[in-house]
Amino acid sequence: MGEGRGADVDAIRAAVALVRRGALLWLGLTAALGLATTLMGGGGA
Repeated sequence: MGEGRGADVDAIRAAVALVRRGALLWLGLTAALGLATTLMGGGGA
């Protein structure tokens, strides 16, 4: 019982870490694309 529960906790922690990492990457890419679009739009105008 204890070992199984520990494994579940480890799996949950790993999943949370992946979600956080993915969210940070997504936010970073979105911010970079938005900044690039703004700079290109401002330069074009």
